[in-house]
Amino acid sequence: LLGPRALFPLQAASWRLAGRALRAARGRDAQLFAMTAGLMGSMAGLLAHGLIDNSYFVVDLAFIFMFQLAAMLSLSELADGANPQSD
Repeated sequence: LLGPRALFPLQAASWRLAGRALRAARGRDAQLFAMTAGLMGSMAGLLAHGLIDNSYFVVDLAFIFMFQLAAMLSLSELADGANPQSD
């Protein structure tokens, strides 16, 4: 029961950051937009893989999951810097 309690807030934060970065980069920074969209696709693929196999509790896949969260946070911060009107 602790796994879903940790997974759902992490996923919510990741998708919220992704949405903010995607909105900020749209029409302004094509490379940032492409990296954010690719990272969103990668996270969706990891979640789909997790429905079939044990994706989070294998060490190498857990590392990729945490790396994706960190990358999404970095992209969100870059997008905030590129969009001075963000809140």
